[in-house]
Amino acid sequence: MADANFPGRNLLGKNTTVLRSKSLQLRDTFYQNPLVIAAMVLLAIMVCLSVACSTYNLLMDIIHNRDDCQINKDTTKRLNVFEKFIKCFSLHHNTVIVFNHDLRKSAVPVIHGLRALTMFWIITGHIFFYALASTKNFQRVLTYMKEWFMQPFNAAVSGVDTYLVISGFLLSYLYFESHMRKPKKDGIVDFIKSVCNRILRIAPPYYTIILFSIIIGLYLEDKSQFQLLENIEENCTKYWWRNVLFINNFFPFSELCLTWSWYLSVDLQCFAITTLCLIIWSRWQRLATAIFIVIFLAATFFNTYLGYAIGFDFMYDVEFNSIDFLYTPVWSRIPVYFCGVLAGWFLSTFNRKLYLKRSIIRGFWLLTTCTMILLIFWANG
Repeated sequence: MADANFPGRNLLGKNTTVLRSKSLQLRDTFYQNPLVIAAMVLLAIMVCLSVACSTYNLLMDIIHNRDDCQINKDTTKRLNVFEKFIKCFSLHHNTVIVFNHDLRKSAVPVIHGLRALTMFWIITGHIFFYALASTKNFQRVLTYMKEWFMQPFNAAVSGVDTYLVISGFLLSYLYFESHMRKPKKDGIVDFIKSVCNRILRIAPPYYTIILFSIIIGLYLEDKSQFQLLENIEENCTKYWWRNVLFINNFFPFSELCLTWSWYLSVDLQCFAITTLCLIIWSRWQRLATAIFIVIFLAATFFNTYLGYAIGFDFMYDVEFNSIDFLYTPVWSRIPVYFCGVLAGWFLSTFNRKLYLKRSIIRGFWLLTTCTMILLIFWANG
């Protein structure tokens, strides 16, 4: 007789098929995996460097009677290569930088608020999205997600666009600011340098995170009772090189190694396209403006047509089925990136001095609020 507390007692005697089972035991070859060994070695090196460099940096600060809570920019400029290396791995030095909330005069404070609020929105939406892989009553969840109070979570995919707008804004704002101070005509060498610098900034932490994420994914694949949304072991073994080359967003979502990493590829591609257009602008402004407009309109109309053709709306099943067409491709994100570029040019052109009547400002706030409400709620009735 079956135990009354047996969770699967209602399935006894029925025609069922086991799709997948887990023993929740870590595979015997886990610690022999080359990736696991590489991650452990890298982690040990990073810990040793952090301890050694932090200790050395603190001792030097004590010897020279430096203020531990300030960063002397003049001294930083005179540091030699060895001292710069020490500070790269110094926990004390980097903690001071991370928690320093002083803004530069050239900073745009609203950017930080947008980042914080948007990140909260994106994380909340992705919690629901990735949890669907372990949901037993999937159809019931979809019905529940149609409720009006769940629409902000359904529309969290739009929050990603905020970061692309910010990225485009910072790129163009800094570019136009530097050109106003020192006008020059850029060339293909400047384009290559800009893209390479961008890759060198992103690649080290990105590749490190990829490695540790794969290890964590393999561990959870064995030890977690929940089903993961992505097949990390198979996809990352076969397609890791797509992440390294920042082209993984051009391939099906089902083949992505670390599905969340598509954003970095899109951001880099938008950066490269925009940088090339800005370099053209430094020589031929009308031509560059025409290129911006053509790309913006072509991508906008193409995305609108795709959305209409596949019947897109902010429901998880529809969003999931349209990921390869409207979510990860660069052409679906370049229009909002260009909106940020336009905002950066606008702010730089007016030298951050735009005086509007309070009534006009309130009107823009009202328009923005109504647009957000329509975007989130009206799309799903």
